[in-house]
Amino acid sequence: MTAFACYGPVESERIAIAFVQENEEKEKAKEASLADLKANFYCDLCDKQYLKHTEYDNHVNSYDHAHKVVSVNNERSRCDVHEKRAKNSTFSSSNSQFCDHHQRQLVSSGVT
Repeated sequence: MTAFACYGPVESERIAIAFVQENEEKEKAKEASLADLKANFYCDLCDKQYLKHTEYDNHVNSYDHAHKVVSVNNERSRCDVHEKRAKNSTFSSSNSQFCDHHQRQLVSSGVT
């Protein structure tokens, strides 16, 4: 005898399907929650995943991470300056005041 014996066969099947669907939805919600939790302990800059909050905090406070942050910030600020110079430049493409990225843009745009 099934758990739904007091219902007719059609109603029992509907209840069973609803039960399975509810369990599938709960499982998907758990997986999404776990993915969100893991994303909270992921460092995009260093491309590293941590399972524990303390490990992630240790990483964020580490010398290697701080060094990467400074390096990226310096590169961004240099590129901002280069971008402004590149827009107003009449210098030749052999001028090395631009980073490689903006030097290629100058050459490809015909500013030589």
